Amino acid sequence: MTLTGWERASADGTTVIHRCHFPGAAGDTAVLRFDGLATLCRVVLNGQELGRTANMHRAHRFEVVLEADNVLEVLVDPVQTALEGRRPRPRWKTALVNDQKLRFVRTALLGHLTAWGPDAPPNGPWRAVHLEPVQPAWRVTAGATWLRVQGAGGAVLDLLGRTWRLATDDERLELPDAPRWWPHTLGHPTRVPWTLRLGERVERGHVGFRHVGLVDEQLRVNGRPIFCRGACLVTLDDAGVQDTLATARDAGLNMVRVVGTTSYASEAFYEACDRLGLLVWQDLPFANLDYPFDDPDFVAEVDAELEDALTRLASHPSLALICGGSEVDQQAAMLGVPPQPAPLLAEACALQAPGVPYVPNSPTGGPLPFSTRTGVTHYWGVGAYRRDLSDVRRAAVRFTSECLGFSNVPSAGATPRVPPHHPDWKAGVPRDAGAGWDFEDVRDHYLRALFGVDPVALRSADLPRYLACSRVVTGELMLRAFAEWRRADSPCQGALVWWLRDLRPGAGWGVLDDQGVPKPAWWYLRRAWADRAVLLTDEGLDGVELHVHNERDEALAGRVVLSTWRRGRRVFAGERDVAIDPRGTLTLSGDQLLGSFQDLACAYRFGPPKHDAVVAQLFVNEALVHQDVLFPGGLDLAVLDDVALSGEVVVDGDDRLVTLRSDKLLQAVTVEARGWSADDDHLHLVPGTDRQLRFTGSGRFKARFTALNTEQALTLRG
Repeated sequence: MTLTGWERASADGTTVIHRCHFPGAAGDTAVLRFDGLATLCRVVLNGQELGRTANMHRAHRFEVVLEADNVLEVLVDPVQTALEGRRPRPRWKTALVNDQKLRFVRTALLGHLTAWGPDAPPNGPWRAVHLEPVQPAWRVTAGATWLRVQGAGGAVLDLLGRTWRLATDDERLELPDAPRWWPHTLGHPTRVPWTLRLGERVERGHVGFRHVGLVDEQLRVNGRPIFCRGACLVTLDDAGVQDTLATARDAGLNMVRVVGTTSYASEAFYEACDRLGLLVWQDLPFANLDYPFDDPDFVAEVDAELEDALTRLASHPSLALICGGSEVDQQAAMLGVPPQPAPLLAEACALQAPGVPYVPNSPTGGPLPFSTRTGVTHYWGVGAYRRDLSDVRRAAVRFTSECLGFSNVPSAGATPRVPPHHPDWKAGVPRDAGAGWDFEDVRDHYLRALFGVDPVALRSADLPRYLACSRVVTGELMLRAFAEWRRADSPCQGALVWWLRDLRPGAGWGVLDDQGVPKPAWWYLRRAWADRAVLLTDEGLDGVELHVHNERDEALAGRVVLSTWRRGRRVFAGERDVAIDPRGTLTLSGDQLLGSFQDLACAYRFGPPKHDAVVAQLFVNEALVHQDVLFPGGLDLAVLDDVALSGEVVVDGDDRLVTLRSDKLLQAVTVEARGWSADDDHLHLVPGTDRQLRFTGSGRFKARFTALNTEQALTLRG
């Protein structure tokens, strides 16, 4: 039974009371289980104090005797209470929080950060509260070919059509023929149902059999290497998590990182990842502070926390990697202080989650923890450090557990109706504490570099054009970075975008807005992550290369077409048939494909460029399955005023199918349809290739299509 209907009140202006009423059978015993209490809490049932808590990362259990009518109260004191008095000074200080004593308190930093995130920390029962029978817990975990059952001695296990009677409270069964659980980009996330019976007690669940390993920053699942692509999740709220993860999976994401400024992911989150085939990088909640691992009381609390959390997480096949925390070693190194080893973290992970790779911190490895060429890095070269796109290759990243953090502008329909200089807009723009710039300044830097315009002048003279260009620029940067990282010759084994979803409205780091709606950058990533894709890279004097990827288990037989375009019209074209093995990549020279030198990258500069766009298309059975467009001279294409843009609408059940066509190359065709969602957006429309979009929604259908390089628009109804 989950307790609901919580009321909230203030006792004395500082203490907050959360109160819940629920019925019971007088005299019965039960267990009250709190999945999360934040943070300094007193738990009171029917006027009797059950206990006190000081760790929001733990579950807390209390055995109780019920009355017919029960009143449960959680009294929460402010975290500042724990910060009073003298404490040993840290070896180094972070600018992300105002009080360094937070390092002694086991609470999430989210809510205490000075530069980004919500201003209010979680308070009271921040996860579900359950009333359960008094009985020992059963735990079922699996590896590649084994199943372990703990705490169920004497019970009967039904699994894979077989029955076992468990003799002890710790049984390990060898199952060499067990089906494997795979991340969705490698196979099917197969889970096997199990049933445990002991007398009248019956429990059911699912288990996934898989093996994960980390070799030279390359994650292997069931012995098979995987290029990890995904995003970081920064939230303490489970609302909408199922839809968010389903949207992420459909876009080709295969890994989610739960970062150390938050907490351990919930059961609902892990259950969704298990079902969808998403790998989870789980940070332990130690971030950006000099934690007192030499304090016995602190260590004892952490030991209890790790045992509680890791025994729960280890039962999920989606758990792919455990990391000791975020930017602890990095901040120490940047301040000239040696890192402080925390062996208890690695030891607890090895004991409670055997077989799951452990990384000491994020970032880690190399001569400095944040070196790009060795270990796990946080890559902000293209991003906060405003390096040009060539730095993506120069950095030679092995694995970046956070990267490509930009102030991503929401889609036109979701943009707050205030201008970018308004305080309400700026509230949603992320920034670093103490910096004289924010991430909108970073985006404007790249807008100037890629479009060749002054962002301040453009914003002042033509705000709609400024917003349209701003939506495109971060998506193009992300697409080009992943095209580099997915090359066969790239050392990169994985990249996780910073962030998956915004915490509040506005142009935040998220590629989904705070409602879970894709931003324009999302559609570019969706194309960059496709399992069958052709992606272009700028090779300078060597022109342009095409990288044809086939991540599926079956071979790919198709046709690649390369073409160049100027002012919307085709200049040159070439094509060839391709055959790619399962999970293979083919790299082709653009000049060779065209059969002549065309200076595809516009690198020689012996005269005006012959083209302003290079298009690569992949066809299978004459159907377009993927395309990429490179703009070697910049994104500011000439505006076309004589475009024949047309389309038609077909009703398909409750959906609408829209076919678009154009006689000229259109850049970043954008969709606006109130009450309806399209399955693609911000797409480049190439003449000779019709594009079909599926719309889902309700109400009267009206869609408006615009493009960046024409002032003409198309409106369709149906």
